[in-house]
Amino acid sequence: MTMRITATLAVALLLAGCSGSTGTPGPTGPTGAAGSTGIPGPVGSTGPAGAAGPQGAQGARGINWAGTWSATVTYQADDGVSYQGQSWVALRKTAAIPPPSGDWQLLAAQGGQGPTGATGATGAVGATGATGATGATGATGPTGAQGIQGIQGIQGLVGTTGPTGLTGATGLTGPTGPTGPSGPTGLTGPTGPTGPSGPTGLTGPTGPTGPSGPTGVTGPTGPTGPAGASAPIVAAGSVASFTVNNSWISLKQVSITVTAGQTVSATISARAGVASGASNEAVQYALCWAPSEGTPITLFGTGNYQEAYFYNGTTSNPPTVNISLSGILTPPSAGTYFIGLCAKSKVGGAENSYSATISGWIQASN
Repeated sequence: MTMRITATLAVALLLAGCSGSTGTPGPTGPTGAAGSTGIPGPVGSTGPAGAAGPQGAQGARGINWAGTWSATVTYQADDGVSYQGQSWVALRKTAAIPPPSGDWQLLAAQGGQGPTGATGATGAVGATGATGATGATGATGPTGAQGIQGIQGIQGLVGTTGPTGLTGATGLTGPTGPTGPSGPTGLTGPTGPTGPSGPTGLTGPTGPTGPSGPTGVTGPTGPTGPAGASAPIVAAGSVASFTVNNSWISLKQVSITVTAGQTVSATISARAGVASGASNEAVQYALCWAPSEGTPITLFGTGNYQEAYFYNGTTSNPPTVNISLSGILTPPSAGTYFIGLCAKSKVGGAENSYSATISGWIQASN
């Protein structure tokens, strides 16, 4: 305000006097202090909405997991299965054609083999089979060739000469006639007694051994002893979910080959559970067998099962139950059989489908 009043007085003085020349402009005064911020104006009205953006691309279709592949199930496109340690997804509707084939696409290959586990304890040595019967004695070989004759012994001493025979009587002397033919030779006197035997000559050297006779016919082979115990066949794994009703279903199997008369010893150790929110359920678990995969199953005897009760709890960790079963099976004949864990609902009637798990191992040995 002071600067403005001074400027007004200077103008008044100039008007009163004579007009002089314009004076030199004075120096620019300092910048005045900034004024205070004004009151904000009113908010403008909302502009019109922008145009809608284009629709996003369709997301990839999910996979419908159908568990382990079965020849009795018809699969639709995008159904996922596990088969021989690998995961597959169906490309189209298919039935009774296992992976790999044109109907299936590999989803996840089987992982590499894990490190070898610790060596288990050595099993008991099987009983020694009975000794086979002794084969018949082979025929006697032909006699070897005659050995070389030994050296002749020293000749025995000559025996003494026997006595001279008696001289016949002298005939009468006749006239000397012509010489007649010689008369016949007189009879030989009796042989003197045999002299004593000379000493036995030295034994000649033994002749060489004749060639060996041919080998006799081999006797029949004795009966084969019973087969020893085979190494256990172990399978481990889990079942993500399954549906139970009043019929037994197979959850996990291993195969084993037996000869006629052999028995199979099987053991199962597993842990079963249900997800939160599942309905109350009573499930029976048992050892079972079948002549081939996918055929009707049979239990190991009667009453050889374990019951598990699951309740719909409110905690985040659902209840679990330990399953432990063992049994011995005498198959009806020699061949390959599938041994496994089976389950069914204790309460008959409508099916009960819920999220359940089984994780453990099966061991079978003949």
